Amino acid sequence: TKPLDDTFFIWEAEGWKPKSTGVQKNINALWASNPGEMIGVGSDGLIIRSAGVGVSWAQQESGVTDHLRAVHSLPSGEAVAVGQKGSITHFNGVVWEKKASPVSSNLEGVWMAAPDDVYAVGFYQVLHYDGTSWTTMSGNTSKNLRDVYGFAHDDVWAVGHYGQVIRYNGTSWTQTLTGTTQSLRAVWGSAPDDVFIVGEGSTILHWDGAE
Repeated sequence: TKPLDDTFFIWEAEGWKPKSTGVQKNINALWASNPGEMIGVGSDGLIIRSAGVGVSWAQQESGVTDHLRAVHSLPSGEAVAVGQKGSITHFNGVVWEKKASPVSSNLEGVWMAAPDDVYAVGFYQVLHYDGTSWTTMSGNTSKNLRDVYGFAHDDVWAVGHYGQVIRYNGTSWTQTLTGTTQSLRAVWGSAPDDVFIVGEGSTILHWDGAE
């Protein structure tokens, strides 16, 4: 059987349901900043957008050809996608535009606090965009980072291999002890005191504001 490379799952009343984007390419990440609107990124610079909870998808010109690994957008419409070989592309609400990257290594995660305050992570790298250019940051880590998420310019989390969790306070990144050596794959939270991290080996971590 043909692998369903363009399949994603959406939660409905009966449970998780498989859906197809119809593009016949790998979809590596999805993000929805508004109800009923999703952005997907994938192979060969693929970017697709749905305005109907995944009902119909339209492909958009990304300006890049490398595989894209992550995407994040704001309710106002701006978005950033990152991927292989340091690829970065920005959406201004109308078109996507490739941006100069300070690295050539893979980028795996991206999070936007604002259009002029964006964070990306990857192989031993933390990057920041200030509205003008992307620069590298001192992430205080020697591990590959896989995802980044935050709540404000002074409260950003990044996770990665061997249980690595680092947190940004607006000035510097510091390591947070997790008690696991499993590789961590994703981080998300509903509030600064309600953060979830998941990883290999069925690992699930929770931050309640204190531990």
